[in-house]
Amino acid sequence: LAEYRHLAEIGVLTEEDNVELLEGWIVPKMTKNPPHEWTVTHIDKLLHDFVGADWVKRTQCAINTSDSEPEPDHSVVRAPEDRYLKHHPQGDEIGLVIEVADASLLKDRRKAAMYAAEGIPRYWIINLVDGRIEAYSSPDSARRRYQKLDVFNSDDVIDLILDGAVVAQVPVDQILPPED
Repeated sequence: LAEYRHLAEIGVLTEEDNVELLEGWIVPKMTKNPPHEWTVTHIDKLLHDFVGADWVKRTQCAINTSDSEPEPDHSVVRAPEDRYLKHHPQGDEIGLVIEVADASLLKDRRKAAMYAAEGIPRYWIINLVDGRIEAYSSPDSARRRYQKLDVFNSDDVIDLILDGAVVAQVPVDQILPPED
């Protein structure tokens, strides 16, 4: 992580480099297609309505793990936002991570181990390939996996849970892009 940051500080890695650090490896980020971009923008609007004063929503901003600096499509982190002036959110500062997945689906599923290892309580994959949401919870940090996976289809309602409390119940069809 320190070496990755150093590469950015000295200009070897720039904003034009479409990469992120995952488990010690600098890897390219996937190209985003229109349904992906639409979903990211749409979820940003939905989260704005549901995240209260104790939390901050972030869009395509870095978080830190012990060996990674991923840039998830969304994260919901503890407020106030000023606490992240000198570091990226990490560990128990993170309540929810959301990835929108189409071409990146397998990569995003592999990220679950990284997020579980950090004890991030909730991880959603908005699976555009299959038109559903994969909601991971109950992280087992030692085993680097989530103990629970719930799959929500377009006719289901998903609970947005922060600090163990349901802060919103959202119809999945309001999260997924409309069908043609």
